Amino acid sequence: MLAIEMEPEVRQWLEGLSAANRGTVKRFVEQLANKGQQVRGPRYKPLGQGLFEIKFDLDDRTTRITYWLRPDATAVLLTVFHKQKMREGNQVDRARQTMKTCRSDHTGGPIEVIFAGEPLELGGPA
Repeated sequence: MLAIEMEPEVRQWLEGLSAANRGTVKRFVEQLANKGQQVRGPRYKPLGQGLFEIKFDLDDRTTRITYWLRPDATAVLLTVFHKQKMREGNQVDRARQTMKTCRSDHTGGPIEVIFAGEPLELGGPA
């Protein structure tokens, strides 16, 4: 089982979602937490250089959350974006930069633990 942490960008985005959409996101993040590196399928994809994504639909829009796996069995949710072919490369580059910053700035402890053997709480307005 993985612990899940998130960067502020992802937290702020989650807080703005409806309860139903937060539930959708929770389901995919919990699957990542439960299956860890063994998670497979079209919704969980490596992007190279240690970066991965979770892909799902919210309100008929393909949404992606990027993440990386720390050596201490923690997945860190980095960025969130909507799939757009024209800007997709830029978004992946931005996620890689966030991962690089996260690796160097957050080695001393968690950013914000949201799942560690307890039900995943994705708070925000209902």
